[in-house]
Amino acid sequence: MPQFRLQCIKCKFKYVVNSQTRPKAKICPRPGCGGPGCGGLVLCRKLGKVKGRGAELDAHLSVGITKPRRTPKVPARFRTNVVTEKEDDYFDDEEGMDTARDLLAAVTDNSEDDLYSPGIAFTPSLRLTSANVTCRGVFPAGTKMIPAAWVQVGESYKGTVTALLSKHAEMARKLGSGPVNGLLSADQWVAKKGRTVPGLNFEWCHIVADCLGGATAWNNLVAGGYHANTHMMYIEMACKGRGYLEVGGQVYVKDDFVAEYIVYNIRERGSNRASISFTIDSFSSGFSRKNRDDLTAALKPYIAQCKNYSIPV
Repeated sequence: MPQFRLQCIKCKFKYVVNSQTRPKAKICPRPGCGGPGCGGLVLCRKLGKVKGRGAELDAHLSVGITKPRRTPKVPARFRTNVVTEKEDDYFDDEEGMDTARDLLAAVTDNSEDDLYSPGIAFTPSLRLTSANVTCRGVFPAGTKMIPAAWVQVGESYKGTVTALLSKHAEMARKLGSGPVNGLLSADQWVAKKGRTVPGLNFEWCHIVADCLGGATAWNNLVAGGYHANTHMMYIEMACKGRGYLEVGGQVYVKDDFVAEYIVYNIRERGSNRASISFTIDSFSSGFSRKNRDDLTAALKPYIAQCKNYSIPV
């Protein structure tokens, strides 16, 4: 039996109906939508008949079925930018990622098929805030420094579980499990140490990022503020895949595994060129687009100087 897909002109809900003839307009069967003023259902002319859809579906039974999301069609004039631009390449093209993301958002927002619009893919830029970086400028009494040895930038560390669960599980094994599923979040550990700050979330931060080859191990993890971690992400993105660089630094802690400050050092491997350093307050209350741009302005020229350096064999 021929199948037709119908769509409500009010809520955009689609469903499949079996019919020998073209269905007439009906009241939308979706709960909370049907009734006076709904406008009924109209045949989606762009889709027309539905062929090879598998098992026949009754209209009322199909109401509760969640259909998979479809990727929106991107106009040809935008397709190259949207597909090829990656957040990792931000430091090679400051405006490219923002342009690509804006174009994709415009295509998605203007889609007539809102019900099937895809979710927004995560990028570090989603973590940017309107508030700028803050720095206390003082070290709390009892703060001690833990050095992080220089490490050559390598391939991303590949664990057997997701990074998030791996970090929580690793720190639970070291410090004692939390109340949920034997995992320990950074927020739980910071609260246990009495260092909670209203409105600030904490995350387990890699001292040497896993994307630079660092392992998800307890001696490479420290609890740091959400915005400090964003700050570190952009530094790590700039260094990712650049084997001619080395990263190192210092972590300043007062309480075990709770960072006060993180100093990120970057230098050219095998060269006498001076390193470049960034001091990050773990309790910073923001990391804005301006902070990202200032970081780029400082870091990009340094990496450009190192880029053509030939490492002696």
